[in-house]
Amino acid sequence: GIKFHDGSPVTPDDVKWSYEHYQGAWAQALHDETERTKILDKRTVQFEFKRPFLDFPRLIGTANVCGAGWVVPANYYEKVGKDGFAAKPIGAGPYKLVSQDPGTKIEFEAFEEYYAPVHVKKFTIVSAP
Repeated sequence: GIKFHDGSPVTPDDVKWSYEHYQGAWAQALHDETERTKILDKRTVQFEFKRPFLDFPRLIGTANVCGAGWVVPANYYEKVGKDGFAAKPIGAGPYKLVSQDPGTKIEFEAFEEYYAPVHVKKFTIVSAP
């Protein structure tokens, strides 16, 4: 199965929790259109909408649009809180955070347990004044 950067499994509970707690730019639209989210089994979450919602796949599937598809470990987030998570975020994507100097530099490395191979093993983003 898919794992988070800390090695814990990604579960439908994490998917549901992440969606329901998303507070980014498109949160209001997503939450206004959502009737409910249901966990159907150990691998499936169903999203039910109040009416046809054709923007959902685009919004949920592209982090660069709104980030609503970013799944985080609910137990970890609840344990460390918003500030703790911002300081040391955990996700399930191809790169995990190595270090950050807020506003200056952020370093990532490939997450070796990601389900697909990545070709760039490390990268750094540096802010230029």
